[in-house]
Amino acid sequence: RKPMKFACQLLETLNKMNKAIYLITNNNRYSPKEIFEELKENNVPFLYENIISSLISVKEYLIENNYKNVYCWGSKSAKTYLESNGIKCNSKSNMSYDIVVVLYNNNFDYTDLSELCTLIKNNNYIVGNIDPCYPDKNLTLPDTGSIVKLIEYSCNKSPLKIFGKPHPEM
Repeated sequence: RKPMKFACQLLETLNKMNKAIYLITNNNRYSPKEIFEELKENNVPFLYENIISSLISVKEYLIENNYKNVYCWGSKSAKTYLESNGIKCNSKSNMSYDIVVVLYNNNFDYTDLSELCTLIKNNNYIVGNIDPCYPDKNLTLPDTGSIVKLIEYSCNKSPLKIFGKPHPEM
């Protein structure tokens, strides 16, 4: 993706004025580092530490609550990010977990979805965001919020906690 016309100039001007600029995103498909690298590739003047993502909030919650035995349903990038922060993301669906984490997942099949719902029947779960669709020019891509609706309907169980905008933590 390319920045909007004049976006880089605006950010440069605001930086010169010593204004704090933050990027707040529900995107938990990519790690904050990957988001930062894309900004850098597009010459967008931005500080890494000013990226606030729902994935960061999920990570902090898991660490703060000392969840050790986590099942993570999400992108490879999200799992790698969580693991790089000391959170072991298990993938065996026949186990009991401290918590199940539901994030954006663009690589699943019906069996994966069925296993997720089965795990959630026996475990609490948290959700990275409740966006209904992931942005795309041509396709409607169901996002985590759509999956949560399916889980709530099929399992009759709501998430323990929801992260991302519009929730206050963000």
